[in-house]
Amino acid sequence: MTLSTRGFGLDAKYIQRAMAAWDVPGLSIAVVKDGQTVYSQGFGVLKKGTKAPVNRDSLFTIGSCTKAFTTVAISMLVQDGKLSWDDPVIKYIPDFQLSDAKITAELTLKDMVSHQSGIEDGAITNIPAKSYKKACKHLAGIKPVRAHRGGFSYNNTMFAILGKVVEKVSGMSWSTFLQTRILEPLAMDNSFPTRKACEGHPNQTSAHIKPAGKRTVKVMDVPNLDFLASSAGLQSNVTDMAAWLKFQLGHIGHGKLCAQSELEAMHSEQLQVEPNPFTLMMHPGSTRHGYGMAWFVRDYGGIRIVQHGGYVDGYTSFTVMGPAKDFGVVVLTNMHNSLLPFALAYRVIDAYLDIAETDWSGYFLEKRAEHRNKVSPHDKENARQEKVNRRCDKRDMLKARCKAKKITAKKTAVKKGSKKR
Repeated sequence: MTLSTRGFGLDAKYIQRAMAAWDVPGLSIAVVKDGQTVYSQGFGVLKKGTKAPVNRDSLFTIGSCTKAFTTVAISMLVQDGKLSWDDPVIKYIPDFQLSDAKITAELTLKDMVSHQSGIEDGAITNIPAKSYKKACKHLAGIKPVRAHRGGFSYNNTMFAILGKVVEKVSGMSWSTFLQTRILEPLAMDNSFPTRKACEGHPNQTSAHIKPAGKRTVKVMDVPNLDFLASSAGLQSNVTDMAAWLKFQLGHIGHGKLCAQSELEAMHSEQLQVEPNPFTLMMHPGSTRHGYGMAWFVRDYGGIRIVQHGGYVDGYTSFTVMGPAKDFGVVVLTNMHNSLLPFALAYRVIDAYLDIAETDWSGYFLEKRAEHRNKVSPHDKENARQEKVNRRCDKRDMLKARCKAKKITAKKTAVKKGSKKR
């Protein structure tokens, strides 16, 4: 079946069926090929219980897909001659501190964007802090799990610190730098550095979750993570993210942003990543797993795939590129810990690589069940989610009791009134 007749594997009926199977309220997706947006569409609703539809300009929190923007910001400052990838972070953030004094002194900017500190801080929504200062204090107390540059150690707080490096060197906040030097030059006119910056936006999606053991999806109250914005806070839509993919693939913005050689370095493997069972389940067919600079790098279908997901409370996103074939896909959803973005992206990847069409939604549903419905690679995140589910259950039970009491009181009042008459 040719690509034109397969329609990227993204026929509306397939997407809608998959959304129903995954309980995803709203989703948008864009595909770019050879520097052009060839598909861009929204599905579902901004918020469960309302009729406001998701479209290609609807805003979602893109989570850790933000990290690539911060890395480009650092790269631009490198290109401006204001810093070097090999500079230690303490050169710009003198009060930077880790539990290991040697790592504190030697950790470079490149180490940070490639997660080679040896220190892991888990899922970003599990960091026990409500401010940048407290997040750094928490980071300083974490013991290394491996040697500095001894392997892949994913760390969210490091990218919040990189945001402060941008601020120190450029003389403007990370948000202002992002807005004026990256978003505006790329005409990403409907993207915002923080949740607060787009507060009240009429086309903003709401976060959702389906508590374990429950049949219905709920709107999710999410904590404000703007203090970690340079790690996971960008609010965007698939129209703008398509422009981001065109930039990453070398079609726009290079006279104004960083050079193509810098992007190629970001897309190139800096270290190998030892895959865990979750990774192997998520990326079947990949035999090599690595990390570049704010991008995972894998092989699939005979080419190099460059990708990154975004997990934050109530949202899941996925951005992926095949540079050799000059295509990219972005999928944004307003659902907590969903694998649907990956399933839809793989449909597009297979179409461009002329791989037999697969029901990836069905595959991931089956694998999710095998993994006991735990779709996060972070054990702490799973434990945290179980606590959230228990709180939701308790809240629902209390609401039901209050409602029952009100009904009982009302019936009693009616009976008393009838007797008096």
